[in-house]
Amino acid sequence: MELKVGMVLAMPVTGSSGGYATMQLSAGGSITEEMIAQMLIKGIECVSVVNQDQPCERDYALSVQKYESRLREIFGPQPDEHCLNLLNALLTRGPVPC
Repeated sequence: MELKVGMVLAMPVTGSSGGYATMQLSAGGSITEEMIAQMLIKGIECVSVVNQDQPCERDYALSVQKYESRLREIFGPQPDEHCLNLLNALLTRGPVPC
């Protein structure tokens, strides 16, 4: 219910029924009133939108800290070589504000 006209989709949206795609929206598209109505009808409960509000420096630093802490929890104290490469890539990328 927080979706507003003009927001921009950060990820593609796909609705389906009976194994058939009934709605496909591309990332980068602006939300219209008609799209919101169709998402409700098709039972799409959640979409990812681009966060247009940049967090303050303190909030972003806290977000990075939580992101790194969660990744280290997921990967464990001694990730193997392959997992370590992925962990390092994710840490380098940082949290995605969307």
